[in-house]
Amino acid sequence: MGIVHLAAQAGVRYSMIDPYAYVQSNVMGHLVLLEAAKRLPGLRHMVYASTSSVYGANTDLPFRETDRTDTPVSLYAATKKADELMSYAYAHLFGLRQTGLRFFTVYGPWGRPDMAYYSFARAIVAGEPITLYDGGRLKRDFTYIDDIVAGVVGALDRPCDSVPPVRVLNIGNNGAEEVLTLVSLLEQGLGRRAVVREAPRPAADVAETFASVDAIGALTGFRPSTPLAEGIPRFIAWFREWHGV
Repeated sequence: MGIVHLAAQAGVRYSMIDPYAYVQSNVMGHLVLLEAAKRLPGLRHMVYASTSSVYGANTDLPFRETDRTDTPVSLYAATKKADELMSYAYAHLFGLRQTGLRFFTVYGPWGRPDMAYYSFARAIVAGEPITLYDGGRLKRDFTYIDDIVAGVVGALDRPCDSVPPVRVLNIGNNGAEEVLTLVSLLEQGLGRRAVVREAPRPAADVAETFASVDAIGALTGFRPSTPLAEGIPRFIAWFREWHGV
């Protein structure tokens, strides 16, 4: 028996608007799952979602699991780091085998409408402006959903056997792309130019994310296989059908 725990209040910017929702969903919600999991006698492994945001103000690239994660720049990041710490405590106290996966900018069909790639697509189709921070020069390690699923399943099938039995692993595309590149691909796929307005980078946003995937690769054979130039057209095909564009 295994648990894949992906439920959360996600997103960096909304955590500045409703911080209580993040503590309730991410901290209390994770605790509820830990308490339930420790009571399941047949449980082999629990995999849960953490985030690349835990790297916070770290500027050493690519981000590695051994890097410091005690400088969060958003409450969202702080709540997910709290989840990692609680998981460590439950592994130590109750032998609860767990793997936390630090997701890097997941995108694709059925994604979160508040994420940049999705909200940009809707705005471009509607002829509405999109906001680019720092001229669109921010970089993100965009990771296609199919690659994420492969990594999650691979990790779930390999319970942690360390002492205590807990670990964290990056799961990303192992590369950083400018947001401008994302916008260009959306424009090409949708056949329309974006209306752009620029703004300074918010304090809760980092300049770049870039995942080292050596650890999850060594454990599971994980190798991301979907570059942004392939993933965005797949998303657009779904987007056109779902929204009748």
